[in-house]
Amino acid sequence: AAVQLVEELEDGAYLAEWLDGTPVSELPSSGLVDVAAIGGMLRTLHRAATPDNLPDVRRRCSRRLMSEWSELAPEMMAVAADVADRLRAYEPPQHVLLHGDVVPANVIVTASGPRVIDPLACTGLPAWDLAQFAVAAAGRGRRGVIKPLLDGYGSKPPLIADMFAWLLLFFLRNNLAAGREEFANNLQPLAVELVRLRDPAEFLRAQGVA
Repeated sequence: AAVQLVEELEDGAYLAEWLDGTPVSELPSSGLVDVAAIGGMLRTLHRAATPDNLPDVRRRCSRRLMSEWSELAPEMMAVAADVADRLRAYEPPQHVLLHGDVVPANVIVTASGPRVIDPLACTGLPAWDLAQFAVAAAGRGRRGVIKPLLDGYGSKPPLIADMFAWLLLFFLRNNLAAGREEFANNLQPLAVELVRLRDPAEFLRAQGVA
């Protein structure tokens, strides 16, 4: 699933396996991508043994982090606070190894299937990697990713709706703060619909996920 480390060098440099392929971020948003295969690749990754002492991804979902947000409307902030509380309160039966930064630029489409590069390794809820890719793809104009992604993954992991909602608002805020108008404009209608429904599970059903 992931690019293989070849050798560690001095001064924090390393050699990694060369992947002959194209990042999803460089493919046209209207072009076909085997999203289900990306879901299957993430399933393989999540079955790997989890090293000790990795940070819990839920640290990134907190009201304290939201204290730095000033770009979102109050109703969006209210939804974000609710889902952050649920994500922090949930204790998964087991933690899985997460890539932690599954965005289109880090997913390489190769002849033998999709692979990931540049992990920000952490542990916790598998919903993070799946929701992150779906939201980041939507920011690039590639809509409707979450259903085939989950189909390829083979199951709907716990709290996927809440995680999708959190990352949607998180990415929208970050893109607004950074002045990335194209990304923000792609995400804004989804965030407005999320707020209108007020229920992340209902919002996910509207994206085609039963």
